[in-house]
Amino acid sequence: MDTGTWTDHGSLGILQSPNYNLIDPNLLIVDYGASYLLSFGSFWTDIYQIELSDPLTIAPGDSPYQLDFNSTGIGSVEGSYQFWWPTNGTIYYYLFSSSGACCNTPPNLPPPGDEYHINVCRSETPNGGFVDKNGVSCLSANGGSLVLGSHDNVYAPGGEGVMYDSDLGLVLYYHYVNPTMGYDTQDFQFGFNIFCFDVDGWPVVTA
Repeated sequence: MDTGTWTDHGSLGILQSPNYNLIDPNLLIVDYGASYLLSFGSFWTDIYQIELSDPLTIAPGDSPYQLDFNSTGIGSVEGSYQFWWPTNGTIYYYLFSSSGACCNTPPNLPPPGDEYHINVCRSETPNGGFVDKNGVSCLSANGGSLVLGSHDNVYAPGGEGVMYDSDLGLVLYYHYVNPTMGYDTQDFQFGFNIFCFDVDGWPVVTA
């Protein structure tokens, strides 16, 4: 992780498309390296995924396919983050995403509830069939269950990821706006919360 130890391997070669932005990549390693899946995308038709034969190479013949889409027009779905976790005896693949209007500043803030927030969907397979906790499709029916929204001095959280800490357990990290400090991007703050799973296996922020 030190400065100077990184190697630029160039582009993966994913084709540009009017359906997605080539941003916000997240690499999911399935079955300890049996396969690699890269999710990415933002705006237009939101989140896509493509299979890789190794972390640097698109699998032969594969092309991007859609994972998550919100047709309401309230911001975009972007910043996807996938990970798997066994809950209640089943391995689920969780798809976190940022949804809503990001990065607005006064006096152009969106109506309350339409600002950036973090949603989750899940599936028993890593490459499709994602639903929210009500069983609503996150691809075809605007599904998505809220994990973290605005509260107190945390406004418009998003750009999330998940890590495991040996002391804290599962941690959700993200950027957010503290309205008392400013809304511009240079004022964004880094936040994190510990989370666990409810009795039905859905992520719940606990601290």
